[in-house]
Amino acid sequence: IMVIDADYNVVFANNYLKKLFTIPTSANLKRCYNYRKRISPCKDCIFRNFKSDETKNKLVIDEREKKLTCSIFQIEDRYLLLYSDTTKEISLITEIKQQQADLQKANIKIAEQNDILKRLSDINIQIGILKDMEGILERITESIMDTFSSKKGAVLLKNEKGHIEYAYFSKEIESTEQEQLIAAAKQEKDRPIAYIAWQIKNKDQISGELFLYRPEKIVDESVMDLFLTQTGIYLENTKLQKKLEEAAQIDGLTGVFNRYYLDKKFKEEISLSERFDQPLSLILVDVNGLKEANDEIGHEAGDLLIKETATILKNNVSHSDFVFRLGGDEFVILLVDCPEYHLNIMVDMFKELQNDHFVSLEEHRIPLHFSIGGACSTSVEYDK
Repeated sequence: IMVIDADYNVVFANNYLKKLFTIPTSANLKRCYNYRKRISPCKDCIFRNFKSDETKNKLVIDEREKKLTCSIFQIEDRYLLLYSDTTKEISLITEIKQQQADLQKANIKIAEQNDILKRLSDINIQIGILKDMEGILERITESIMDTFSSKKGAVLLKNEKGHIEYAYFSKEIESTEQEQLIAAAKQEKDRPIAYIAWQIKNKDQISGELFLYRPEKIVDESVMDLFLTQTGIYLENTKLQKKLEEAAQIDGLTGVFNRYYLDKKFKEEISLSERFDQPLSLILVDVNGLKEANDEIGHEAGDLLIKETATILKNNVSHSDFVFRLGGDEFVILLVDCPEYHLNIMVDMFKELQNDHFVSLEEHRIPLHFSIGGACSTSVEYDK
């Protein structure tokens, strides 16, 4: 937050704004443009534009690899400027737009094909109409099966860690075959002899695998690439959309996921754990001494303890695992495809890590301590 007068003089600027512009919190700069290391008003000055046209009350500025969104409001003879770091949101939106552009390019290439055009165009239409992933993967798989005259087909998707998170099987595939294909996808070897496998990629990352049963037609790899590319773009776009949704499910103080998202994600991961026989582990963390810190030093000390705990947890889990804040001093870590022996290693590691951490506030040096424990789905029975 910054408050200025009509002559660019800074009446007030809070510490968070100074951090955004890498200004020492003790500094008291006279003019608003001084915060951007300038000696005269900025060329893209939102204040000047706002005075000439009040509809120009929002601006995105680039500041040291950050994208800051500034909004301006007039309050009597003063002006209130609200800055927020929207780097992540703008980056996600840009990526989504790029994915949409890539999808359009793919459709142009598809239009040049004759027999393939109808099938790929139908898939593209269904992506826009159908909202559930199973329905879309069903259309994609059946179209590929029809193109290459195969009686059976399956798509198995993987997360960033390489573990299966979703699977679609055509109705002709029996349960024993499904188990074989799941095992084959996990190991990326020992595939059933009757099946041929292709990797689904996007941005050189493996998103999953497609399995076809004894195609009667010779598979033209360039045509198959058209299907796989479109599928990969759809999956990547879905992930980006999901990231945007998750951004609204972040705890404001710590930057980890909130309790609302835990309720949703926990149910999803239990279902995946049961279906693909992947162990799911849970770690509970409770910050000790929070009430004492709040009472004796102040709530800012308590907030520092909570944020430091969140930082330790985030920095020491895999990118495919999840950290949640339940509220107050309680955290939960969801470890995907994590067996019990690895869970025990993680718990011991966090116990050791806390011994080296403390937070400082003015003359106070506050050690960080938390209680921690965990459980694995292979050692407990949970209600389905």
